[in-house]
This record gives sequence, structure tokens and C-alpha cells, in this order.
Amino acid sequence: MDEHKKGLEDQVNKVSEWAIGRLAAKHYANGEFVFAECLSKGIDTSFYSNEGKMNDIVAFMHKDKKSAYESFVIRHCWYSPHDVYDYQGVVALRKEDIAEAISKFALSWKEFELYKKKTNNQNPETYISPRLDSSANPFMTYINERDQREWLAMKGKVPFTKLSFSQKLAELFTRIENQPTKAAETYFEIAAAFYNISLFGNSRHLYETKIKPYGYISMEYGLRAGDPPVVSCSTAKKYFHKALLAATDIELKARCNFMLARCEQNEFYINKPAGYNGDFRAGKYFKTLKSDYIHTQYFQEILKECGYFRTFCKHD
Repeated sequence: MDEHKKGLEDQVNKVSEWAIGRLAAKHYANGEFVFAECLSKGIDTSFYSNEGKMNDIVAFMHKDKKSAYESFVIRHCWYSPHDVYDYQGVVALRKEDIAEAISKFALSWKEFELYKKKTNNQNPETYISPRLDSSANPFMTYINERDQREWLAMKGKVPFTKLSFSQKLAELFTRIENQPTKAAETYFEIAAAFYNISLFGNSRHLYETKIKPYGYISMEYGLRAGDPPVVSCSTAKKYFHKALLAATDIELKARCNFMLARCEQNEFYINKPAGYNGDFRAGKYFKTLKSDYIHTQYFQEILKECGYFRTFCKHD
């Protein structure tokens, strides 16, 4: 009897899914993209690449007096307003629109708190957004990735959220304007932040959203996914270069060159030629470190901690 009942339930669910799918397809054909997306997530592959559509779905979610059919539609939506704002904040951050990122992440937090009260669920671990979910400091760099000191430096401190991360970035950009003599150090912090939220950094979870949940991905999956914002170090590289140009301290210049070497290595790694069997290929910044910074303290630290650099220096 139980098996028979389960079989009937499965049939009902399949018919329901088919009917909802047909409704979604009809709405999509009629240009009613919000209804279509609510009923069938992903039917419009460009939906979350369109700012207007994202604003429309949030407006629909917030609509006070919904008809019976609209209430039916919204019950099938996978996302809540805080999910959309969270994703919009991440997109703004990718574009280096820090003010917009702060605005969206602030809205996400506000909606997030309302959502928790509405669902009576106080466990933040059940949600993806809007947490950064990193106990490391994204504004610091170490020679070795995932160095234990990254987490020890944050011991006893409040972890960064996406909002506080963006607010800290805004402070750094303001500091460059107000304290130009500290531009090199500030650019380095900005560069470190953008490096650490890439796939290769200590805080890549920042890109994790419910709408596009790829922040947690493994290196292999990330490269296979080929999502440029996740795997690219181009923004970090830009600011490390700015730091290098502004620096007068030779130790800071050495640190800039090493981080540029890491960006360079990562670029090679994600575009590694088919059939290439080596672990790494040294670029111009390893060569610069060896030729111009051999007498710095940082050079000795790199030599001690980085096996790739030791191998390069031994065979170059």
C-alpha cells in the first residue's frame, strides 16, 4: 500500500512539474520574464545578466497585494530579495563599483534579517548570502597560499562580511586620495583584496551566491567552469602594478613583484597549453626578483618558503 501511495505521489509530482513548466514556457513566450523565471529557474538564461529584470523580480517579490495567481507564482520562486541584492552586489564589486556594491550588500543584509524573522529560522548556516564566510584576512598576503598565519591573524576578530569587505575597500580608495604619500601601501592592500577573492585567494567565497553558487568551487571545477571573474587575477594585477610604480621602499617593491609573479603564474595555469607537463613556468617577475631584489630580506623569505622560486633560482 505504501509503495502504491508513493507511486501515485511521484506521478502527481511529475504532472505538476510538467504543468508548471508549460506555464513558464508560455509566460516566457509572451515576454513575461519574471513569471517565467519564478516558475522555472533558468528558463531565461540571461535573466540575471540583466539589471532591469533583476529589479523587476525584486519589485514583484515586494508587491503587497498579490492576486491568487501571483501568490501561486511567487511560491515557486527559488530566490528571495536578499539573494538578488547579494548577487547584484557581487556583480558591482567585479566592476569595481564599490559604492554600488556597498548599497546592494546593505540591502541584502536588511532583507536577510527580515527573511530570517519571516521564516523563523535563526541559523545563518542554512543560508548562503550575504556572508563572506572567510575567517582569513582578505587584505593580507603571504608567500604560501593558505598559510596558517592567515587565519591566526584573524583569531578573536570579527570575520569580514561582504558588506564590511566592500566598506573597507571604499576606505582604502579614499585613503589614496587623502594620503597620497601612502599610496603604494594602500594600492597593495587593494590588490591583495582583489587577489584573495579570486579562485586563488583565501576569501574566494565572496563570489558565492545562491543565484550563482560557484564561490566554493575547487580549483579543477573553477578552471573547467571558465568563469573569468572567478579565475581572473587581472584586477589584482592592475593594483599590484600601481603599488609597484608608487613604491619607494625596496622591500615593498619585492613584495609587489612576487605577487605579480603569482598573478602571472595563475594566468599561465588557467591557460596552460595542452600537453604541458610541468607544475609551473616562470615568467618575467621571477626573473626580475632574482636580478633586482636578491639583496632584500623579502627575497630570502621567498627563497625559504616558495618551492617554485627555489627551483627557478636553482636552474635559471
